[in-house]
Amino acid sequence: MFRLLRFAMIVASLVVLIQLSGCSVYFAATGSKDVDLSKVNRGVERYLVEGELGTPLETKPGSHGEAALYTYKIGDPPAPGRALLYLLGDIVTFCLAEYVFFPLEISNSGDAQYLRVDYDKSEKVTQVSRVKDLGTASGLQ
Repeated sequence: MFRLLRFAMIVASLVVLIQLSGCSVYFAATGSKDVDLSKVNRGVERYLVEGELGTPLETKPGSHGEAALYTYKIGDPPAPGRALLYLLGDIVTFCLAEYVFFPLEISNSGDAQYLRVDYDKSEKVTQVSRVKDLGTASGLQ
């Protein structure tokens, strides 16, 4: 009876450990999808742009419509091998490796790019431009 209880405790501990080791393992395993910028052109409707780029970071109304600032990442494909390494490190160190793996994964998560998209009043793209440096002010200035 004691052996069965001990075995159940070990299995339960491993299940909890695997569930708690999510951050770096999840980020390494999923990465981020590549953005197809060919879908973001003049005349395209806003819902299609947001389907590709996601929700804008910031919007600013103007006299002819609205400007929106989007962010996306390049160079962050899924890495199942790295995710497995992180999972094994979490198991061996009882998740203490997350203090090293999570910042490492965040720093290795690709380069952020910014895109300004101007819309007219009918929610269609009128202009697309890359924002190189946000600086201290918004990319919509």
